[in-house]
Amino acid sequence: MNRNAKIALVVGGVVVLGVGGFFLVKMLKRKKQERMSMGYSSSTPSSGGGSSSSSSSSSSSSSPTSDQIELAKDYRLWANSTDALSKKYGKKSQYDLDKTSSNPYNSYFERSYKAGKSDYEAYLSGGSSSGGSGSSTIGGLGSAIATNLTYQQTAGKKLAEDLYDILSGGGTQYAKYLKVKTKYQNKAVSTRKQAEREWNANKSKYGGSSYRTALSNKLGNYYRNISHLFPTL
Repeated sequence: MNRNAKIALVVGGVVVLGVGGFFLVKMLKRKKQERMSMGYSSSTPSSGGGSSSSSSSSSSSSSPTSDQIELAKDYRLWANSTDALSKKYGKKSQYDLDKTSSNPYNSYFERSYKAGKSDYEAYLSGGSSSGGSGSSTIGGLGSAIATNLTYQQTAGKKLAEDLYDILSGGGTQYAKYLKVKTKYQNKAVSTRKQAEREWNANKSKYGGSSYRTALSNKLGNYYRNISHLFPTL
């Protein structure tokens, strides 16, 4: 093979390698971009039904207001106040709604409330409701309302007694403040209001002072830190 042929072969090989390398690098870059694109799309939430975990957290995408939380707490108590209500809207129903929850305003509440809103509002207004079908409609809610009122009175009385035990017990003002805060912060508004009614109606039983006077006297300046837990009647 003469000298010129050798040179031509070397130059041709360099050109082939150069062109091949260029396309190889280009292909690798494209594959990397495709993998990145696939990774992004798989991490992006699906717009479809999704899993139970995604649906259960959907209501927490924006934090509920304090009024919404209190509504959820009161509704949960009502929905589980009788066996019939529990089977229709509460824990024993398809909604699996607990009586209490550390996160009361969630997807479980929203599903149950959507179904039971009209009956719940009828209960609040003191009227009856014909929602549902046949004899399984809680009999116009008359017995449910009476039972729930009894429950609220009982729950309020128990809370008043627990408060009295805390305030009249030993310990510093700070220790009592922490106990009262823990006891009250997860109670429904209706129960907290009923506790004050129970206390004021039976002041002699609870030391003679009114509800708020007793709190102020026993907790001192710490009372201001939790005054929001005691709603106006």
